[in-house]
Amino acid sequence: MDFGAVGDGLVDDTDALQKAIDETQNGGSLYFPGGKKYLVRSLHATGEVHWLGPGGSWLNDRAADGAVIIQGNDAKEDLVTLTNAAYSNISGLAFDGNKLHQKTARNGIRLVNCEFTRFDNIYVTSCSGNGILFNNINTIQTSDEIDLVDCYSVLNGLDGVHYDYEGPGGVFAPGDCEIIGGHYDFNTGSGIYLHVSAFTSISGSTTPPKYWRTSASVQSFASVST
Repeated sequence: MDFGAVGDGLVDDTDALQKAIDETQNGGSLYFPGGKKYLVRSLHATGEVHWLGPGGSWLNDRAADGAVIIQGNDAKEDLVTLTNAAYSNISGLAFDGNKLHQKTARNGIRLVNCEFTRFDNIYVTSCSGNGILFNNINTIQTSDEIDLVDCYSVLNGLDGVHYDYEGPGGVFAPGDCEIIGGHYDFNTGSGIYLHVSAFTSISGSTTPPKYWRTSASVQSFASVST
């Protein structure tokens, strides 16, 4: 079904894409064709959605070969927020936070209390905040079992990937996550920042250790290797 998104990078496609998400977040799939640039204010999903793009090599000068979701100027919210959207996945898409035209730090993709979510071959860049933020705000459903496979999160205003927790105690932190391959460097902050995280595995990433950062709140690593 075509929901009317134009994808020329000029027309605001927020309403069309949000309608598509709303009508497919019961386990359905959204396909974004290559060569399209979708200009949006922000997008929200509160259920299982599978975002599918054509993929790409995701070098800086080739991101436009795929499908790109671009945040409009002076955004009021993060580019994409997934809340309680367990079992969702995003594959083969690029996300451009348009940081030079934001007045406030906005994250590229924010996951709030998501479980069993997977990102494959996505490219997140130029966000004024974090590229990808794993965030828990309660102890009922947590951002656990999240995999990042061969992803890029680069040139962002804060961290490439940031694990955090908003709530008392910090016991139910994002955990049991895997970062496999990919690039998380050239961010203003850290490439991978484990503020609060449990049993996270990092393997095969080209991000050198100098771009990793942890805090005293980190409980344990399952493994770290490059």
